[in-house]
Amino acid sequence: MRTDTWGAVVNGPETYAGIVLELKEGRSIAIGWTDGRSTHMGILFTAPTPMVCGMLQGLHPSLAQGRAALLFVSVMRRGCFAFPVYADETLHHEYVAEKLNVGGATAEALAQLINGVLDTLRVAAP
Repeated sequence: MRTDTWGAVVNGPETYAGIVLELKEGRSIAIGWTDGRSTHMGILFTAPTPMVCGMLQGLHPSLAQGRAALLFVSVMRRGCFAFPVYADETLHHEYVAEKLNVGGATAEALAQLINGVLDTLRVAAP
């Protein structure tokens, strides 16, 4: 993982690869992340799609039933959302802001982190 002077995880290829390494081993990973502008967040990444019971609000039924690969991103004390791994588009920072309850420059940096992880997952796919 790439970290700053204080040991907080920051965006970069090493970070994306480190997160994906854990996900590919079937483990979730929690990181203490910073946007580089003094905002610090605890973020949990979970993939593959966990066992789902009942209907999850905001997910298409086929996604909720595990028929598609999802990356669950949970920002502690903010929000959680499941992003499709194999969607072709790059996530826009305003979409990430809405789904994870963050704003401004933090949303831009968080979108960069999530897009980096998604892109690395796609490349690492079997």
